[in-house]
Amino acid sequence: MSAVTSRPRVRSVSSSTIAAAGGVAIVALIGRVLREMTTTPQPTAIAAAQVETGLLRSPQSVARELAALASAGRNKGVVATLDAAKAEALRPLADLTVAVSPADLKPCIVAVMAAHTTADAQRAALALRSAVVESHDALFRTALRDACATASKAAGFLNVHSVPAVLGGFRMVATDAQGRALVTEFRQAGDDSPELETELVGVTDGSCQGILDTFDIALAQAGVESSGTDRRWTGGVCESALAHELIKRRMAHTVPGVTPAPVRPAPRRTSRPTKSYAR
Repeated sequence: MSAVTSRPRVRSVSSSTIAAAGGVAIVALIGRVLREMTTTPQPTAIAAAQVETGLLRSPQSVARELAALASAGRNKGVVATLDAAKAEALRPLADLTVAVSPADLKPCIVAVMAAHTTADAQRAALALRSAVVESHDALFRTALRDACATASKAAGFLNVHSVPAVLGGFRMVATDAQGRALVTEFRQAGDDSPELETELVGVTDGSCQGILDTFDIALAQAGVESSGTDRRWTGGVCESALAHELIKRRMAHTVPGVTPAPVRPAPRRTSRPTKSYAR
């Protein structure tokens, strides 16, 4: 009997998982740049010893907060020098507690620092804010994908590979020596709740629960948190689109020359989307 586990409203991974994926808290990255520019004491957030970097923020949420922080900075008055304009362009980012990949932001930070006019600095700052939104989104997705790959291996599914996915998500298939498979899909759309779903395919000996328990424990060790989990037995009927694709490919491979008939997905439960991103 196969099974599937859904995790609606995925909220975070651990800071160590983010760090392993190459991420850092933007407060540390921008704070370092600002300290090199001026000896003026910086906002408390820059000197904070501990910053939660594993929290998932939607692109829309990050963009809105950045716009608000930038607007608040502009309302403080007119900057007197070009260096001050550069500092003001960067400072809103120092109040944002998200993780990013430094390599993603380096070209934009260099552009801000190389600006010859206040207008150039402001334009470069806009590009930098867009890069922050994109970098955080990509970094979280990478860290979560790595955590799922590690969890799959911990459950005994050592052959892990990614397959094409829609923008903003990822899909992976992990198989073991017996040909059984763990298929995992991560989906998100705008501010809607992101969902992680893992389905076990090809298990006939009743070991489903133990396998998924091991997978869940490994995910928890990587700091993956959601609003809860929902495990259900499929009775051997695949539910996820990726599981259906896997079965169809296997049928085509094991019966040469035979094109498998279309497989109708099992009915999916519907639930009211709940927004749970941190603001």
